[in-house]
Amino acid sequence: MNRWWSRAATALLLLTLVIVAALTVAWAMLPLDGTTITVDGETFSLANLSGGQVVAAFVIAIIATIAALLVAAFAV
Repeated sequence: MNRWWSRAATALLLLTLVIVAALTVAWAMLPLDGTTITVDGETFSLANLSGGQVVAAFVIAIIATIAALLVAAFAV
């Protein structure tokens, strides 16, 4: 049982690192000036995000990606 948890934790860590790498590449390649996100009628520009907001965006993107992968895995 303990071995299963350590393998799952390692896989989750590796998945997180891959997602972070992909997001970092995407962030570097995106044209930040013209990229906006609208949430509940409020529009945010990616160029206006500060350090803490960028970290929060990365964490939210990682959680959303892992959740989507889990849902897809259980759906299949």
